[in-house]
Order: sequence, then structure tokens, then C-alpha cells
Amino acid sequence: MRTPHSKHAGLYDRCRVLLAGIAGIAVAGCSTSPPTHFYALAPTASPTTSGAFEKERPVIVAIGPVEVSAYLDRSQIVLREGQTRLKLADFDQWGEPLGRNIARVIAENLYGLNPRVHPIVQPWSDLPSEYKVAVKILHFDSDPQGRVRLRASWAVIDGGSHRYLTIRDSDISVTAHGTDFADIALAMSEALGHLSEEISQALAQSSK
Repeated sequence: MRTPHSKHAGLYDRCRVLLAGIAGIAVAGCSTSPPTHFYALAPTASPTTSGAFEKERPVIVAIGPVEVSAYLDRSQIVLREGQTRLKLADFDQWGEPLGRNIARVIAENLYGLNPRVHPIVQPWSDLPSEYKVAVKILHFDSDPQGRVRLRASWAVIDGGSHRYLTIRDSDISVTAHGTDFADIALAMSEALGHLSEEISQALAQSSK
């Protein structure tokens, strides 16, 4: 048989649990996470306004595949702290998959450097083309001081015979003007612009 005291004790225990839950919700509501910022790489070469290329035959160039190393294949921007330690920026992320962003920027840069080049990217990169550009991004990150390094292996391939016309490794370094992620994204875009220039030169040699 329960006594009035035991009934009051049970009611007290239930109220204490309820108050603890309300307090937990209040604390969780006060401790909000900082906002997430999103970034994208941008082309650095603008299409020329010269009419020098207007009478030249366009060259269809398929961009892809573009592969990125597994440590880069994530939404967070990666910082390198020393030779073996990586830091993921949970609240500073890419606005689209990095490999897709790189392919699009290379395509826009190639057209800006030489409007005769008409690049196509996935899923249309499997369509017939005169040349294909395959890129493997081995290393593409920044240290906390804003020093960006891009290492990539790439090839220009004949679209008809599938013969490799150029096989090359590029190692590019760019220092950002600041250390925030907007500055780092700009420096990474600049590094990708230098890579695009090397690819453009190889395409020009192949199409002579």
C-alpha cells in the first residue's frame, strides 16, 4: 500500500526529471553552432575580345576525367599542418564537389586563354572530341599561413586514336594575400589558372 509520502515522492521525482529536460533543451538552444561558409574556385582567364580567333576552326576538347585524391574528396576545405597532419574546416566548405568544380574552372580557363578551344565537361565529355584532357589532382591544399600547393598529373589525349600526346606533372605554389578561407580559395583559383595555362600551351602545340 502506497502512503501519501510515497505519492508525493514520486510526483517530486517526475517533476525533477521534467525540469532537467527543460533545462537541457534551454542549454542546447543557447549553444548554437557558428554558420557554415561555402566557397567555390573561380576562373582566372577572361575570354579575349579580339577577333583573331573568329576565322579559325573551333577545336572540341573534352575535360575529364578529373580525379582528386581521396583526402580532398570531401565537402570540408582541407588545411595541411605539417607534412603528415591535416585539418578539416567543418564550417568552411566547398559549394560543390571539388573535382567537378576543378573541371568546370579548367574548361572556363581554357576557353578564356584560347576561344578557339570549345571545352566540354562531364557528362558530355564522353561525346566525340578532337582532344581529351585527363587530370589527377595529387595535392591541393593550403597551410595555415595561406601557402597553397597544387600538384597534378595530366595528359592531353588524341580523341580519335586515344594516343597520349602529352603527359606531364605540374607542381605549382601560390601564396594567398591573407589567411582566411576566402583568400585561400582565391589563391587556389590562381594556382588552377597556372595549371590551365600549361594545359592550354600543350593543346596549342598538339593542334598545330
